[in-house]
Amino acid sequence: MLEKKKSEYNFINSLSIQNFRNHESLELTTKSQSVIIHGKNGVGKTSILEALSIFSNSRGLRNSKLIDMTKIDQDMFCVTVNIETKNNIIVELKSTYSKSQKIRKVYINGKEKKGFSKTTKVFPMLWITPYDEKVFKGPGASKRAFLDRIVSYFDEYHAGRINDYNKLLQQRVKVLKENRESLEWLDALEDQLSKLAVSICYSRIDILSKLSIFLKQKLPGLPSIQLEFVNSIENYLLEKPAIKIEEDLKIKYLESRKLDLIMGGSLHGCHKTEIIFFNLEKNISADMCSSGEQKLLLISIILACAKAIKKSTEIPPIMLLDEIFTHLDSIKKSYLFNELISLGSQIWITSTETDNFLKKCDNVYYYDLKIEKNSK
Repeated sequence: MLEKKKSEYNFINSLSIQNFRNHESLELTTKSQSVIIHGKNGVGKTSILEALSIFSNSRGLRNSKLIDMTKIDQDMFCVTVNIETKNNIIVELKSTYSKSQKIRKVYINGKEKKGFSKTTKVFPMLWITPYDEKVFKGPGASKRAFLDRIVSYFDEYHAGRINDYNKLLQQRVKVLKENRESLEWLDALEDQLSKLAVSICYSRIDILSKLSIFLKQKLPGLPSIQLEFVNSIENYLLEKPAIKIEEDLKIKYLESRKLDLIMGGSLHGCHKTEIIFFNLEKNISADMCSSGEQKLLLISIILACAKAIKKSTEIPPIMLLDEIFTHLDSIKKSYLFNELISLGSQIWITSTETDNFLKKCDNVYYYDLKIEKNSK
């Protein structure tokens, strides 16, 4: 296997963790394109990936609160990564959180910053966890959340729009319950909701169109995929102007006020989008596939995202893959690993299995993680 030059991609050279999850202190230094974290269940392999992921998403790959990431018997955690970029430029990122003060601080090269919003473009990260494998058989909300996470990889404002939209929905419910006669207030809220809903749905369509060519690519050992919206705002946006959809949605909000008051929510909006994932290889929806097939579909989606990010930014994302090889045969493992290497990404993989073929590969750092003696 040819070794790529480090200048072609972002490289995490070192990771330092203090009081994060079950890790009291951990130092990991690597000069490799691939990092394999091997160990038994419960030793904290996933926590290492989570520590890295908070530099891309403050809630991390487990979508947890910062207080839950802090070691039980400690007040503060600290995570530091040393990243080497093109032209051998070194960047140090550090994140701390204090339970007692309920304050998170972030630093770039020693200087405190308001957040890592800009670094997510420079150091993009993608991840897969065993929890993600349940998305295809989960409720509509889990499919939407998964799609919105994908969209957020490309649109840095998408998550903020969704957060604002959810807050407005809650305000509308409160007004319906406590101030039913505040018609002007309701009209204003519904006007904002309709605009945000259409903006969110349009972003979903836009990003999906960029991904579609990669989703449909046929890779050795992996299925091609198609995503479709069903009776949702996204479908209507493909047929009518956005301003017309906004007007129609405002009318629906108005007409459903009585029912929405009873429900404590809303019958209409971008939170009602229905999505179907299709396995094009078998021409069936993902929820009808076996657990093994669903895992392969998930891998195909993340690979498509990585390729689309690399094409649009010329920066291959750092890949965090939790137990990615579990239940895959040796042929599929080799296909997948070679595909990941070809992206030019640095790959962090956790595994409970001893994959000998990985030890034989070039440019792989194999880290055997043991239970810390002082961990609680």
